[in-house]
Amino acid sequence: MNRLLLSVCVVLVAVSCNKNKPVAKKMEGEWKLYHLLKDDGSEWEKDAIVRFEYAEPDGKTYASWTRHNTGDTGDTVEITGKYCIIEKGLKVVLQTNTQNGIETDTAKIEDIDKKSMVLRTKEGVNYFKKIIPN
Repeated sequence: MNRLLLSVCVVLVAVSCNKNKPVAKKMEGEWKLYHLLKDDGSEWEKDAIVRFEYAEPDGKTYASWTRHNTGDTGDTVEITGKYCIIEKGLKVVLQTNTQNGIETDTAKIEDIDKKSMVLRTKEGVNYFKKIIPN
């Protein structure tokens, strides 16, 4: 009975990891955040570049991400953090390093393919285009 239970657990973990793997592969790389539709109806149109390092598809291991955007004064602002893909590739946990510590948001992956990605965060709906290296 214990062997059967262990076998079922191993299969479930393997299936879960396999669902995260395609999303992890697509998410890796540089993305242009070109539009943010906030929950209050306002919109953010500034350009930002977000780089996602490769994330292990195990649903537990975090990888680094960095966002560069131009601030209101024209200077470049860098935001860093870690992320982990969970729930069979349907969600991503985003941890952001802030002055007050780490802020965590669980975003819904509404759409992702090789060229575009849509994430729903607590800020709103974020629209990305993949930056393809030359």
